[in-house]
Amino acid sequence: MSESNYKTIIDKMNELKNQYYVENDKNLFFKKQQKMQVASAISEKIDMTQVLAKTIFIIPDTNHVYFDYTVFKLYANPSNYTLIVSYALQIVNKCVKKYGSYEMHLNLNTFSISALKRYRECIDLYLNESVKASTEYYNLIACLHIYNTPAVFDTIADMLNKLIHPEVKRKVKKYNKSESDIIIQQIVSLVAV
Repeated sequence: MSESNYKTIIDKMNELKNQYYVENDKNLFFKKQQKMQVASAISEKIDMTQVLAKTIFIIPDTNHVYFDYTVFKLYANPSNYTLIVSYALQIVNKCVKKYGSYEMHLNLNTFSISALKRYRECIDLYLNESVKASTEYYNLIACLHIYNTPAVFDTIADMLNKLIHPEVKRKVKKYNKSESDIIIQQIVSLVAV
């Protein structure tokens, strides 16, 4: 995947989002519902295989899995949560099978409390499916890297506290915006080969 191909797909989704707002007035209230409508409209017009590959992937020749919320939020909606979660678990399992462990990298740029509420169903599904898989992901994860750590991260963490295994909590490493920008650019350049 080239970097330009990566950006082209993201640009296409952003164009679809902008087109939606041109055709439909942007809500001042009930934003959650409209954002889900936009994501649903986008997901109907894109190749999910390509988009999933841009959302979550293994960084080449490493045991590092990268998840990009900035891509996810453009198309994720209840109609495709099962597909997204299934794909994410396949990627993690593939990494663990090859390397015996994994490191997770989460780009949470623009993630907020309202985003947590909007995607809570998907997060719960991922965590539940992880448990059903009978794989002790909490023992297999070496580090959980969180980029663009939201200002309200502690509040978000408190809201998810009961769902996150204590072993994973000890493996979290947070990065501020300037650190994140540098590292994410390096990750994307590795994938762009």
